[in-house]
Amino acid sequence: MTLYEKTIPETYEKQQKRAKTLTHVRRAVSIFAISSAVLAIALLIGAVVLCFLLEFTSVQEELLFILMGSFVAGTLLFAVAAYFLMKAAEATQKRRNDFLERCDSEASFFVGEGTLATFGEDSLVLHAEGKDPIAVPYGEMRFLSVCTRRAAAERGEWSVVLSIPVRYLTKGKKDDAPVFVQTEMKPRLLAVLKERGLALGGELPAGEKNRRFKAEKKFFLPHAKKRRNALLLLGAGILLAAASVPLWIFLDETFGAIAGMVGLILLGKGIHSLVRARAMLGIYPEGLFWRDTERTENVFLKWEEIGGLLAEEREGLPVLAVHCDYGAYRFPLPAGAWEYLEKRVPALCGSMETDGAQDDKIGQDA
Repeated sequence: MTLYEKTIPETYEKQQKRAKTLTHVRRAVSIFAISSAVLAIALLIGAVVLCFLLEFTSVQEELLFILMGSFVAGTLLFAVAAYFLMKAAEATQKRRNDFLERCDSEASFFVGEGTLATFGEDSLVLHAEGKDPIAVPYGEMRFLSVCTRRAAAERGEWSVVLSIPVRYLTKGKKDDAPVFVQTEMKPRLLAVLKERGLALGGELPAGEKNRRFKAEKKFFLPHAKKRRNALLLLGAGILLAAASVPLWIFLDETFGAIAGMVGLILLGKGIHSLVRARAMLGIYPEGLFWRDTERTENVFLKWEEIGGLLAEEREGLPVLAVHCDYGAYRFPLPAGAWEYLEKRVPALCGSMETDGAQDDKIGQDA
């Protein structure tokens, strides 16, 4: 849980001084985190080098083993330190953002880099330094609670999405198509919404946070290039592992051992890469899970937040369009997945009854 500033200084000078302090703290923690990660990598490389020195030098083995143990321990220590320091940097950034919001107003919240949304009596005011403020009446807005999940689990990052008619944000636009802006969900924001009598739709935090979901059906989509590279690694690993035996017997024990070790490393890497060289669309009792080959754009969507599913075609390839109140996601569609979805959730398939059908969204096309 992020610890926020308890009090806000009364004068502008003191507020700016505190904001600069938080900025410096965040930068310092980030530098320490990066330094720890670099040291962890350097020590890991050193441990690998020492492995080879065991075979090629006459230095006492006891000394090398002590150094290797120290390097491995240091790698683990600095890797753990880097992880927790990065988390601390993120928490400090959130603390700084909340402080700047409250310096403006207890009813102000960031909705973008340098842009604040302040809840007035009857309208929301969007303002940023050097720009004219924009007032949007509450009657023309919607407020949605959204949980962004990167894994098939209950845990996720909560935010509040504001639906604003596009004509308020873009000159020349006369239609009422919504634009979605996002801000972090926090108790202060929920209190402001309740105080203004503004209804918050969407999913609300509840249930067991650490609960993981179990898939009922998985559909895989191989990545041809990554699969080919993984098979090449597998082939090279098998060849080296097989060649290590005759090298050990007929040439030199050291070369045989090195060839075998490198072969096993390549074999393990190839198997790991082959398993990861495919995307996955998972169907769960609770919703849909998309996992891409890079593991960077994973997203889990509950059935309750999905307004409709469509099978589309883009650039000659089948695509699954998932429409939500706050935007649309598009994923490559594996063979057999649409037929399964038509049987599993027929009420959602082929429908598009949602404001998220257009391209203006916070959800991202995968």
